[in-house]
Parts: sequence; C-alpha cells; structure tokens
Amino acid sequence: MRIVVAPNSFKESLSAMDFIRVVESVADDEIIPVPLSDGGDGFLDCLPGEEIEVPTIGPLGEEIEVLVKRDGRRIYIESASVLGLRLVPPERRDPKKTTSKGLGILIRRLLGERPEEIVIGFGGSATVDFGIGALSELGIRFLGKEGPVPPNATGIGAIR
Repeated sequence: MRIVVAPNSFKESLSAMDFIRVVESVADDEIIPVPLSDGGDGFLDCLPGEEIEVPTIGPLGEEIEVLVKRDGRRIYIESASVLGLRLVPPERRDPKKTTSKGLGILIRRLLGERPEEIVIGFGGSATVDFGIGALSELGIRFLGKEGPVPPNATGIGAIR
C-alpha cells in the first residue's frame, strides 16, 4: 500500500518534514512525502531550489542567519525564518517591540543577486507592524508629527 503523508507544520513542535520522518520510521508501507505550508514555517521545505544562507536580523534586532532558496532567477523567502515566533522566547513576546526590519534587510541583500522574482511566504510571525519595519529598510519613510516613527507596532498610530 502507498500512503500520502501531506502535513503542515505543527506550531513550535514539529516541522512538516519532521512529522513525515516520524511516520516513515513507523510505517511498513510506502510513504509518499508531500510537505505542505500555509506560507509560514516549512514554506521552503515545499519548494525546489538551492539553499543559500543570508545574514539579517531577527524580530528583536539580534543578528541571525536565515536560509532562502534560489531556483534559477527566482528566490524564495520564508518570513517565519526571519520574523517567526520561534525566534522570540515566550517571556519576550511583545508585539509592540518586535519589528519586521530583518525581512527588509534580507530583501535588500537579495536584490543584489538581481533575481527576476522574489517570492515571500508569510506566516508564523512574531511581528504585527504591518510591514513598516521591512518597508522602511527598503527606503519608504513613515513619518509622524515629530519625524520618523519607530519601525514597529508602536509607530503605526503615529503615521501621518
């Protein structure tokens, strides 16, 4: 018998690929692995391409290295690898303090590779800044009465 195993990731527990490996380890039948993603954790597992490691910052501003995939002239980014909940310890999960700046830094660096297209899977984020952190890193200025607003959720209400 052949069994199709097509899971999504289990938030902060198992990736889709880890789940497939568990099933393969206990199944006597042929397993057809089909990892799925809603755009968050595990997005890159579902796509073809060569993995590339790129430096950026995480949602708390710490330096991190993330994997992206290049398939010809297309580059895939899993936003959860840059902005994900797994990067923020539970006691530091304050959406007013996290930022999407690292995604903007990553995109800017990848633009230097001259891709025809950048595809971003969104999900599993520890940020709720509506992308102003990422967009500010790409050159968009968000201003309030007093000048530039913070590139996080606290800046959203101050934008004029």
